Amino acid sequence: MRLLARLIFLMFITMANAAAQGIYLIPSGPIVADGKQTSTLHFWIPALVETDKVKIKPATGKVTRMVRASDNVVTIDWAPARESATREIPVTVSIRRRGVAPLTASPNVVLIPPTEGSISVKATPGEWAPNQGDIQVKLTLNGTSPKDVGARRVLVSASVGSVSEAVPLGDGTFSARWTPPADNEVARTVVISAVDTAAPTTVFGWTSFPMLANQSLSFGATPDSQNVLVIGDREYGPVKASPSGTVAFSALAHPRIRQGILRSTLKDGRTLDVPAPLKLTEYPRVSFLPQPRSVPAGATHDVLLVATTPEGDPLNDASITIRANASALGEAVSTTSPGVYALRLTPDQASKTVLEAVMKDPAALVSGQQKAKTVLNVVPALPSVSLEAAPSPFPAGTKQVVLSATVQDPSGASTAGPASFINTGSRI
Repeated sequence: MRLLARLIFLMFITMANAAAQGIYLIPSGPIVADGKQTSTLHFWIPALVETDKVKIKPATGKVTRMVRASDNVVTIDWAPARESATREIPVTVSIRRRGVAPLTASPNVVLIPPTEGSISVKATPGEWAPNQGDIQVKLTLNGTSPKDVGARRVLVSASVGSVSEAVPLGDGTFSARWTPPADNEVARTVVISAVDTAAPTTVFGWTSFPMLANQSLSFGATPDSQNVLVIGDREYGPVKASPSGTVAFSALAHPRIRQGILRSTLKDGRTLDVPAPLKLTEYPRVSFLPQPRSVPAGATHDVLLVATTPEGDPLNDASITIRANASALGEAVSTTSPGVYALRLTPDQASKTVLEAVMKDPAALVSGQQKAKTVLNVVPALPSVSLEAAPSPFPAGTKQVVLSATVQDPSGASTAGPASFINTGSRI
């Protein structure tokens, strides 16, 4: 495994005198503001004494706890209000001491919205038939994200046929094109699914449309009668029945229509309408949503799937087992999104793993065909970074503090390399 360089930073810190006045927010990076998640902020107040009264009030949200720790550090647990866009807000800190003017500061904190929502997927036209052109797919992002609309990207896949890469249109919508398979002899429902590349397990969507196919259909009929087959809004015939009482049609089979009408006109002029069961070929109705281009080993990843009824509607209460290397990884569970199932995995080593889904569905004519495959690309685990300060703790009057940052690969190894020295001249 490739080793990452060990970085050593030497920082010279010019300290103010012991009586320095100031309130400093220790950097913590952007905070997700979903109205629920609690984050911790740390403030360093050099001149803080035990008798001081401390009040910390963010511009939004609720402070659930405040702790005065050692080394003049005050921490708060804070749940910011929900935000729909990235913005900065002030956090007001007031220090009151008897006989001394209050010390006040309002450092800013960056809040980012949570990445959540859905993807609306629309296919035009709403069905495909032989000798027809490609299907245009429009994808629309809904919800919130820290990314600008123009910077967001989606991955898209199809349960059958092929779909082009989604092209961003700059306004939160994307365009793609679905092309039918070369062999389209089976009428089936096509599932188009999409995920947000920044949040592939939380922002997703799917749609389905029928793919029609030419099929030969035979029925029993009154000998020598004239017959018309009605499938949905399409009619085929008239075709004369044989003397032995059979009639055959070449018709477009529709995966959502399992029964047509055989309209027979007899020699005496009477017309009879009888049900005509359409025995269609079974096809897979479970498919994986697009997988991210890579998942780090050791990271948690939710594998998502779509299951549909023969009519292309969401299938409830499906039993879906996911396997890899002939071993069962677990049973996918239903999510809050209709027809979508998930299995949480934590791959422990880098590999390209073929995942197979096997679905049990009482409506399946041939249960053995309810399968789907995808590839999960697991890359080496992310490196870890440790930071040490010397001396620690450092006493008042310290003129220099050495900060050593070590970057290590998952095995704990690091390579020796030239040290990086940074003289910041920072004043605290």
